[in-house]
Amino acid sequence: MSLHNTANINEKSSFSNAVINSLPSLNGLWFLKNINKLDNEFIENMDMYSYHEIIFRVIKTLNIIKLNDNDLKKIINKAFNFPINIKKFNNICFLETFHGPTLTFKDFGARFLAEYVKLISLHKKYNVLVSTSGDTGSAIASAFYKAKNINVTILYPYKRVSDMQEKQITTYSDNVMAYAFDGNFDDCQKFVKKAFVDKDIEYLNLISANSINIARLIPQTIYYFYAYSVLKKYNKNIVFSVPCGNCGNLTGGLIAKRMGLPISFIASQNNNNVFVKYLKTGKLEPIKSYMTISNAMDVGNPSNVIRIRHMYNNNVNMMRKDIKFSHSTEKRTIDGIREVYTKYKYIIDPHTAVGYNGVLDNMDNNKLYVIVSTAHPSKFNNVIFEALYIHAPIPQRLSKLDNIIKENFIIMNNYDIFKKNIKLINKPGVNITFIGMPGAGKSTLAKYIQNNYNYNLIELDSYIEKKNNATLFELIKKYGDEDFKIIEETACLSIPYNKNNIVVSTGGSIIYSIKSMKYMRNDNNIIIYLKTDFNTIKERTDNFTNRGIVFNNMTPKELYDSRDKLYTKYSNLIIDTTNKDVSFLSNMFRYIMNPIKN
Repeated sequence: MSLHNTANINEKSSFSNAVINSLPSLNGLWFLKNINKLDNEFIENMDMYSYHEIIFRVIKTLNIIKLNDNDLKKIINKAFNFPINIKKFNNICFLETFHGPTLTFKDFGARFLAEYVKLISLHKKYNVLVSTSGDTGSAIASAFYKAKNINVTILYPYKRVSDMQEKQITTYSDNVMAYAFDGNFDDCQKFVKKAFVDKDIEYLNLISANSINIARLIPQTIYYFYAYSVLKKYNKNIVFSVPCGNCGNLTGGLIAKRMGLPISFIASQNNNNVFVKYLKTGKLEPIKSYMTISNAMDVGNPSNVIRIRHMYNNNVNMMRKDIKFSHSTEKRTIDGIREVYTKYKYIIDPHTAVGYNGVLDNMDNNKLYVIVSTAHPSKFNNVIFEALYIHAPIPQRLSKLDNIIKENFIIMNNYDIFKKNIKLINKPGVNITFIGMPGAGKSTLAKYIQNNYNYNLIELDSYIEKKNNATLFELIKKYGDEDFKIIEETACLSIPYNKNNIVVSTGGSIIYSIKSMKYMRNDNNIIIYLKTDFNTIKERTDNFTNRGIVFNNMTPKELYDSRDKLYTKYSNLIIDTTNKDVSFLSNMFRYIMNPIKN
């Protein structure tokens, strides 16, 4: 047993168990019992070894992964099939860790985790669950894409990632589903952690793909060794400035140091500078995260600080000997991008700019500074343009996303709803109810599911008309608004949700009482709000005049706004159907309708 729980050192684990059972407790993380040192001869002669040889030697020395050498080398060769580049400008270097498939340093940990899980999973089914502040989600999606017996669920904070990051997260298919989460990253992380210790859903075999998973963390030691092997010929007094959000990148570097690498660090943070304040004051005080232009670092309660404190026995004075610190405001981040481009004609992303400012704050001309550049600048071209009035060149793997439509699933900030979703999407025969304004596509999608997945269709409008032998217009005219509400409510309450394989289109009358909505919100049904903007709805329905609708003395816009609040409150998922055709929307349901396939 080579690992133990930071919150209870008597609780031990093998590496394979810690990967699959990712979180030992809400207050603890798996970490190495002992960090073995590399021999000095290897470190002195590291430049004589290849990139993959260095990786193999580092991982073998840790002695926590019980694989034969051939299997470990296969994982290394598959996972790390992209380069690390270094740009050197006098005594400042930029360590480009973003040349993997998704153009972020997160590819290191994501791909290693994926290859390891694929190797050990055999025929068991797993659900990979990950929260992301920007780059982790796309790296995990890419690494596990189309993996047999594995589903991937990604939570990202709604409207808190860059447009390009969201494109990367939401344009996969097959076994990957991304939720735009109505909250910040810390809320996402809190839900993910809670799910891992929730006994009610342990049968789902959840695996974390955040850096709380030890297999995500270990590969983040690699580039420190590689950079040292390349740069030690210039100066062996090397300091790494690390942009810090969840502090996994810094933790990887500190492990490398404990293994014998003679390096030190600068923890560089944006306005979410919880760890920097901890180093300053000795008090760890999590915050509600702020939105910044370096959004992948927008973490108010960084998980890996637990591991850092464990490594140093909670002795902040010892940490200060190895780790200096820096804080960048938004203005300083923009200024950093400008200064680097002015000096070196080199474009950096906003996270790298935070790292650059860390060097400026701690400069010693006798040292060689290495800024860990974590993401390709083109992923943040709106920020680059604000700073430089030009765009960073866009690699082909990103430009091809321009013509791909995002799959927007929005989920509310409610753990019970989140838990219900991950239970139901892994359950064959789950019932689905579409709600939304007239013209949002409820009937069309319901008929598609009926025809393609052998579901029984209930069209509420048709049901009401058939039962009363009259059209909606005739019924409203005959009974008036208030009595028609009772007719519709009675119809809603008669939907047989006790059966499986039912898809319900609730039609265009859009009355839905709160009593009806609560009834629909049962344990065997996913309520999906098909949200379309008001102007699109207005065009599709001729301002609602071609539908049987009770207006309740409201204007169409007032009615739309009141219904939007009700639908949002009671839905399990929200799908933005604006500018999306039926074939695209239909494909979005592959994940819900098809639990993990063998």
